[in-house]
Amino acid sequence: MEKRREDPKGFAPLYEDLLAAGGSRTYVEALAPFGLNPREKAFWAAGMTQMERLVDEFEALV
Repeated sequence: MEKRREDPKGFAPLYEDLLAAGGSRTYVEALAPFGLNPREKAFWAAGMTQMERLVDEFEALV
């Protein structure tokens, strides 16, 4: 989601290519064009930061 927000126009062709590849790529290969590496701690930290933000938004609503 963050990569799409950073560059919506540049994201679309990368995402379409990812979908077209189906399951032919490993997860590392599939995420590389987006500048993401799931083998790095920063990848997971960014994901957890996003989850924390979503939980905080939810809690503010209820």
